[in-house]
Amino acid sequence: MLTPEGYGAGRPARVKGDLVGADSRVYDAIFEDILAQRLPPGTRLVESAIGLRLGVPRAVVRMGLLRLAHDRIVERVPNRGCAVARPGPDEARHLFEARRLLEGGLAAALAGQLGARALAALSRLIARGQAAFEAGDSAGWLRAAADFHNRLAALAGNPVLESMVRELVTRSMLISALSLEPGRTRYVSGLRAELLAALAQGDARGRQRARRLMEKLLTEIESGIEPRAG
Repeated sequence: MLTPEGYGAGRPARVKGDLVGADSRVYDAIFEDILAQRLPPGTRLVESAIGLRLGVPRAVVRMGLLRLAHDRIVERVPNRGCAVARPGPDEARHLFEARRLLEGGLAAALAGQLGARALAALSRLIARGQAAFEAGDSAGWLRAAADFHNRLAALAGNPVLESMVRELVTRSMLISALSLEPGRTRYVSGLRAELLAALAQGDARGRQRARRLMEKLLTEIESGIEPRAG
């Protein structure tokens, strides 16, 4: 529910439970509402109201918001607390340029290195995203798409690379959620399936094809969004 007072005002309180990991519940609840396009850019996030809604103290809400700010999902506004971030067109362009460079090389390196179980798990993520897209679940297909790319990064076995990819993917999810135009929204499952087939190849041609398809996939994702300036 959005009100003039900001996000969370007027929401019913939930029963306070175990506070272990409660800041993660705050993080997930707000990010889920952003992915579902219930929170537009610039929406003010009111600590007291969020605490009432989730049944947690303001200190816990503040921790969750700090994590969201660290991931650039929300931004701190002087004298006004936090608000949903307003990513601009330059940020989107830079993010996808970085992803093409990083994930293109990742795809080439993984081609021919993945076993049947890993390939099957990636295939299930593609199917999950397509099902969520067809059901009109924007948060669901954005998460499935992110899980696909994050799973690939994890399979490389390099924690530094995995962390870099996760950060870029998370920020890309935010931009997609905030700026996708309904008429242009699409889940490019066909390209992901082609990429998966290339990843199953172990020769030089398969590696080259995997790199090219990853770069093409990311370009397709970027072309389907319209970042809002300012």
